[in-house]
Amino acid sequence: MNKDRLVRTAASGLFLLSAASVQAAPEDLSVRYITLPASTLITETLTSFTPMFNGQRSDFLMAQVCHLARGEKTQQEVNAALRQNNIVPEKIPASGNTFSMLVNGNIEQQQMACASYLATSFYAPVNNVAYTGKQKVNAPATQPDVEAPSSWKFWQKTPEREVPHEVEVDTFNQDAFINDARIQLAVAQATAQLYGLIANNTPNSVPLTMVEYRRNVAFTLKNYAPEYLRAIETIYLNSRSQAITVNGVTALGFSISDEKGHELVKEHHRAALRYRDIDWLGNSKILGKEYFVNLKIIEDPQPVSKSGGSIETPRRNSLKR
Repeated sequence: MNKDRLVRTAASGLFLLSAASVQAAPEDLSVRYITLPASTLITETLTSFTPMFNGQRSDFLMAQVCHLARGEKTQQEVNAALRQNNIVPEKIPASGNTFSMLVNGNIEQQQMACASYLATSFYAPVNNVAYTGKQKVNAPATQPDVEAPSSWKFWQKTPEREVPHEVEVDTFNQDAFINDARIQLAVAQATAQLYGLIANNTPNSVPLTMVEYRRNVAFTLKNYAPEYLRAIETIYLNSRSQAITVNGVTALGFSISDEKGHELVKEHHRAALRYRDIDWLGNSKILGKEYFVNLKIIEDPQPVSKSGGSIETPRRNSLKR
């Protein structure tokens, strides 16, 4: 079956399903939900809360949002940074735009956006090229090989001594890498707590629709975002006196650990935080535990009257007769 025929077959099947849905309903299904790992749903939901610029994450713009959310910069300072990057803050509307939060002073919105951005950065791809570079160094002069004198080698020319010269060598800024890795480790630890709080505040008595689930995550994030941002700073400041061990670094990944037993491994789109040999975040675990969410994918059928119309649920009249 060629590609065009496959597309036509799929399309015709959709039309048939659409027509059949008028006559059939999933009334005979006792289970109308699927069970998914909470960590995956939390990540997808927080990603949907993260502002995008032209369909992509903007580290610069989100840095300005986070400066405002944490009270690190004034609005005037952020406006100046925007102008330096050819963005006119006066042209950003106070509402209706993805980055209206840059100018409207809505601290709650700024904190939620910053928290979503930082939390999802746990799974962002790694690029360590920024820590590498080239440096010119003086190569030491080489000495000629010393051979035993021989009367039979009088015709050979005496080797010349090579003079010092500059060569380029690859460099790696380990100090900058360790400082940034320390920040990422703090973000990972705080994010594990955020995920745990969201998971524990998700109702599990009844299945939720995706809309209901996202609304629940948004409510938790709204209330916890300020504390989450403070937690990152607290964890980072407390870790500065601890040694960070670099277990391995590649262009697209790294593995680090600290003195308390935390180990952070990131490679491509995979990330895992372990604490004392327990999966703390990643590998479908949250604080060492697996959480699941029952997500409703089929709506409950509406009662149907004998005439074929849906039966309206009687409403209580609030007016006294």
